[in-house]
Amino acid sequence: FILYRYNLSFYYNQVQFVPVFIIEKGAARSKKREYPMDWVFDFSYDLSVPEYFVTHHECGVCKIARQENLFFLMPHMCVMDYPTIEYKGGKLIRSKTLGNGDDCCNFHVVKKQ
Repeated sequence: FILYRYNLSFYYNQVQFVPVFIIEKGAARSKKREYPMDWVFDFSYDLSVPEYFVTHHECGVCKIARQENLFFLMPHMCVMDYPTIEYKGGKLIRSKTLGNGDDCCNFHVVKKQ
């Protein structure tokens, strides 16, 4: 059966429903590194609790920013993840970002109370 984000749908407005298998397929595909400027990430979730985890190991935007000598803008762009996730009904908990020079972006998204 197709598993929709029953408990995770709060991350998206009511019109957007993303099947979990699509995100899982995207994470698996990203590890093949078919496109040099693409993202590489892991995705995990537990439907018993309204949260999910995404760990970005490579970021397409960071790659372009480095290429164009604009990496200094990345911390300002990455901070926009917080209001974006909040707008979609979630709360972002993150201690690392590639845009700040860390080894990964560790997204932990929980349902906003």
